[in-house]
Amino acid sequence: MSTIRLQWSLWKNEEVRLPDSKSWWNRYYLIKALSGQSLSEPKIYQADDVHRMYDGLTQTGAEINVGGAGTAYRFMTANLALRARRSGRTFRLDGNDQMRKRPIRALVDALRLLGTRIEYVGNKGYPPLLIQPGNLKGGTLHWSNRESSQFVSALMMIAPYLDEGLQIRWSGRLVSGSYIDLTQEIMEACGATIQREKHKIVIEPGEYSEDFHIRPQGDWSSAAFWLSALMLRGRGSVTLRDLYPGTHQGDECLLGIYKSWGLQATPTQVGMHVALLDRNLPERLDIDLGDAPDLVPTMAATAVGLRMVGRIKGIGHLRFKESNRLESLKAELERWGATVEIGEDQLKWGSFAKPQEDIVHRTYGDHRMAMAFAPLAQIKEIKIEDPEVVAKSYPLFWEEGEKLGLASSS
Repeated sequence: MSTIRLQWSLWKNEEVRLPDSKSWWNRYYLIKALSGQSLSEPKIYQADDVHRMYDGLTQTGAEINVGGAGTAYRFMTANLALRARRSGRTFRLDGNDQMRKRPIRALVDALRLLGTRIEYVGNKGYPPLLIQPGNLKGGTLHWSNRESSQFVSALMMIAPYLDEGLQIRWSGRLVSGSYIDLTQEIMEACGATIQREKHKIVIEPGEYSEDFHIRPQGDWSSAAFWLSALMLRGRGSVTLRDLYPGTHQGDECLLGIYKSWGLQATPTQVGMHVALLDRNLPERLDIDLGDAPDLVPTMAATAVGLRMVGRIKGIGHLRFKESNRLESLKAELERWGATVEIGEDQLKWGSFAKPQEDIVHRTYGDHRMAMAFAPLAQIKEIKIEDPEVVAKSYPLFWEEGEKLGLASSS
């Protein structure tokens, strides 16, 4: 496994390019495919997950493998259930070894209730899946799963093509609810009819428009790493290309948090200019990131880098990400001397000892772990294992970091 050495002694006030939001593109691609439109191939700088989604939707064979792309796997499960009903064909949907450890039972159970025939090929509750022709007709679901909002989004997006449409009811809080808002926003822009109440979503049967064009969104999840790097630096600026406020991406909430710490943000013709002149840090961090779980690694790493005690709650479902992010974060934060505790639904850290002399961060096959800890190279030289893992969401991360002063060597 390769390792990269990182140093960040100077900050350069430059402009960096972000990938488009993979959350946006994966939804857009699925909806466009369902509407019968041809798909344009993603650009090389786009997230690997987007390329996996495109490949899955355009593949004509009966065996489809999406690698480690969790969003693509969930969305393709629902898509293939509909394709199997329409075509009478059987499909086998698989992923890499990491994907075979990520639970899919809640989505499979829901599709079965709606009339799909799905079988587990290996371990029950996990990929791969055999998806067969069935009487997928829609109806009402009572949702209680706490693992992923992507299950709900997958069902929502195929719902216009179900004879009975779809009604989803739930009690309590849906995890990552902002991403369900994003799904609804894109669906309605593409012609779907949706009624939304506090604990209910109703999607009428129909079709998406045959021709729609909506503008992709810059990725706030990727922007978070540079915003956090600037906060760790304490003074400087950066321009984030093609990034604008006012989206339903959950990670946009970081802008509000950092504004309260002194960050200034100004929309421009090319994106957003962000500056930090006078940092005003709170004594401790206490925040609920249930609607923005992808922010947890970077928020925790940034707070520990600033020697700020804290707690992040509403995040029990991070156990089901690319890695068990709670356990992974505990191990990596402790390299910086933090005392870390994991609760059922929270991560907290308190007193600080001296950081390890030589810090080598493991990434656990998790792209966000690599990028979350990279900004801490401003404090001391560090090493990060498997740096190529960033390709999953931000292929040009290391190249863009060099523009701001991040120096890397093998």
